[in-house]
Amino acid sequence: MYHNPRPRSEHGCRPRFARHDSAVVRRIRYPSGEGLLELDDALAIFAARRFTAQRLCLDVKDAGFEEAHITLARRHGVEASIIWMSWVPESLARLRQLGASGPLVLAHCNLLRFWSLGDWLDAACARLELRMSHIVLRGARHAHRLPQRAHGFQHGLLCARLPATVERLLVESGGGVCVHRSLLSGALQRYCRDTGLQLWVFRASTPAAYTRFAIDRGIDMVFCDDAPGVLGTDIAAECYATQTVFTLTNSRIPSADNSRP
Repeated sequence: MYHNPRPRSEHGCRPRFARHDSAVVRRIRYPSGEGLLELDDALAIFAARRFTAQRLCLDVKDAGFEEAHITLARRHGVEASIIWMSWVPESLARLRQLGASGPLVLAHCNLLRFWSLGDWLDAACARLELRMSHIVLRGARHAHRLPQRAHGFQHGLLCARLPATVERLLVESGGGVCVHRSLLSGALQRYCRDTGLQLWVFRASTPAAYTRFAIDRGIDMVFCDDAPGVLGTDIAAECYATQTVFTLTNSRIPSADNSRP
């Protein structure tokens, strides 16, 4: 489990994961000597959690491994507690075909913040598939087929409003969309409210940033990188109406304080 398509410099070696087999990946170490966390081990840790109401959000960066992911979730008995998130609509559709019961969340580059310019960009980019290094940007017309550069790349769907079939898939699952905080807008909040989509925002890196998003009634979920800071602060009571995903950006499980849900 790792956020980027290749390790950071702290690991000493930087092979692209998509170009190497598991033997190479398992040799990668953190400075402490600890290896990368594998999904199988992460799900085992989650299955043993104290508070069973807690859910796990799996942010799937690649496409084509949906059957392996859901098989592991079922093996550990945690499928019903998993929220599936992806930047690739086809990956979420495949999970639903495989019987995934949890909410589906599509992370994408929403253009509604730019008003009429956003609508123009939506139309102009509809047929676009543009690669920039390891990032592939795609227009709405590409939302129903797996991109040619599916494996080993990070994806971003560019659109103001989702294609109807994608929108319906997310709504029926009880999920929604996730956007970077810079793309948050009143227009996007109204769109989500009118269509029944949940609105997720990433990411808050400080307790102050977390509070700003968490008290916004138009936001359903906030990604936060600072669990110790938020949990150790007397945050506003209004924040508890919004759910939170605490992220482990280095893919390691720290010692947990099981005294708090």
